[in-house]
Amino acid sequence: MSNILENDVLLKIVPESEEQLHHQIEQESWEKVYEARQNRSIMQSEISTIETHGGKACVIVFVGHIKGIIPIDETDFDQSKQLTDTIGNNIYYKVTGLDRDSEMFVASSKQAIEHLQGLTWDRLRTNLIVDAKIVRVNNRSLRLDVGAINVDLRADEVSYEWIDNMHDRYKPGNTIRVKVIEFNKEDKLLTVSGKQLIKNPWPECTTRFQTGNTYKGTVSGVVEYGVFVNLAEGVDILCRQPKPSIGKVKKGDIVRVRVSKVDVDNNEMSGMIKSKV
Repeated sequence: MSNILENDVLLKIVPESEEQLHHQIEQESWEKVYEARQNRSIMQSEISTIETHGGKACVIVFVGHIKGIIPIDETDFDQSKQLTDTIGNNIYYKVTGLDRDSEMFVASSKQAIEHLQGLTWDRLRTNLIVDAKIVRVNNRSLRLDVGAINVDLRADEVSYEWIDNMHDRYKPGNTIRVKVIEFNKEDKLLTVSGKQLIKNPWPECTTRFQTGNTYKGTVSGVVEYGVFVNLAEGVDILCRQPKPSIGKVKKGDIVRVRVSKVDVDNNEMSGMIKSKV
């Protein structure tokens, strides 16, 4: 005969009205806030909006119906404009003050971040593989959150292939796996790479792609100084702008490319577009 747990048969009381439900949620929210204040524990909430209190810009968060205020000088942001860009993102914080009558609390993101960063620095090791959260996406780089430490990852350290625009592949809130290349706790230096977790395709290029030969590829990016054409997974060749007789090319076009130089040591290849396919 199977055992019956006591919790399986206990009555589960359901609030009779919306008012009771609201009171229950509010009570549970205050318990979370009080516990966080007492234990100095770290909380995380979505940034709801930005308001001005006492002449200062403040981040506004909510725990249930309870409003939390994080002054700008208690965040790692320097300007109000930066704060506006974070609306909808999550933020770490520690509760530093309570106002039950006003149903509000005051918090510090700096204290939470310093705490988390200290734990991260103690755990970091060279060649450690970690999942990093994407905080911001730029055209040619990513801003990552590695255990509350902000790290910039250039596009050429994300992958061996040419990535024309990081927005096409990544979004804030996504995660990316990276390897720790270098770190220095005293200087607050942390360098990571996603590319080093991928097999390097370039050593095979000397036998697969030879100078003077023509190959078919796909245009992966058009920049001021030339056109990138993808010839194989992780391998892009930089070509001069095509001659007027060929016409302009755009991302996604299929072209034929003649290879003029292969530099495996620097993971580079150059050539020229001979025709469109």
